[in-house]
Amino acid sequence: MKRLFIWGRSVATCRECNRDISAQAMSCPHCGCLVYSVSPLDPGEVAPYQPVRLWRAVGITVAVVVVLVVMMARMAASRETRRAHRAHLAVQKADRQRLQDEAGDDGRQVTARQYGDTWPFIVTAGELECRDKAVLMHTPLGTYTLNGTAMDRYGNTYKSFREITKPVPGLEDELQAKMPPPHELIQRGLRLCD
Repeated sequence: MKRLFIWGRSVATCRECNRDISAQAMSCPHCGCLVYSVSPLDPGEVAPYQPVRLWRAVGITVAVVVVLVVMMARMAASRETRRAHRAHLAVQKADRQRLQDEAGDDGRQVTARQYGDTWPFIVTAGELECRDKAVLMHTPLGTYTLNGTAMDRYGNTYKSFREITKPVPGLEDELQAKMPPPHELIQRGLRLCD
């Protein structure tokens, strides 16, 4: 039985009447001759060309390449963003150090100008104090506890830093209350105890 590929469909030739029939037919519609049911191809014949499978393979390959390119672009962009953020933080830290050096203070005075966008409080300045690992900040509005040790020892005497913390837009009040203490200011205050 010979097979042909004509305009997107597979066609075979009947071995009895030599007329064209569908390759999927079980028998010839013209003469009734049974088509091979076990192996549709005669020994030594090559299967017909099927462009649908080829286009499917090409489409899948193109899709995989596009996904890989997009993923690699995103990874590169996020890597660049992290690099830029680290560089920005380094510049801010250098600026804070420069301002502190220019002021000539001993590290007790802290201002919003020194910390820029990372300044966490609604007050613009304060003075740090360390009392046996308890870090306090004196401001024009009063004295506030900054770390857990200060809250445990002086929680009844002084207010919590959360009362002067800037609100974060879009953050619920209960999450605002759970904001962590300003780590860099606490470290700076603890250095005063040394």
